[in-house]
Amino acid sequence: MDNTNLATVIADKLISSDLISKQNFDETVELVEEKLAFHLGDDRNALLEQHNTTNETTAVDSGDDAISEFHLKNKAVAAGTMTGQIYRKSMAIQSFFVDENGQFGFSNVGQPSDVTALAGKLNAREGKVTLSWNTAPGDNYILVSYDYFKPEGK
Repeated sequence: MDNTNLATVIADKLISSDLISKQNFDETVELVEEKLAFHLGDDRNALLEQHNTTNETTAVDSGDDAISEFHLKNKAVAAGTMTGQIYRKSMAIQSFFVDENGQFGFSNVGQPSDVTALAGKLNAREGKVTLSWNTAPGDNYILVSYDYFKPEGK
């Protein structure tokens, strides 16, 4: 399959995963071709496969301020597939999901905590999650499950 056909097939997924900007479809196909060449390098003619990660534990963020950043093991996160739990010290305090539009939804777990995540941002291309808290939370991490894309056979 050439890059044009591959780009046409996956353009909608890449747009919804926020890997490329939203523009008219023809321009989007061109952008997808460029992104494939840039991100896949020698693998740019390869097909992309969707994979799943379940219960990935991120590194601990020190929580010295009201913003926490977590780098995932995989990049190119598929839109609408991420769910997880937020841990403060060793206790789960919230669960969350990220919808197709990148919006976070939160719900409390167990006893209500006076420290909570209020908002989140997913950089799907880089595999980075950022949480905004109502106050500095101290040590915190996330346990996440999500789908991601990578070249076939890699």
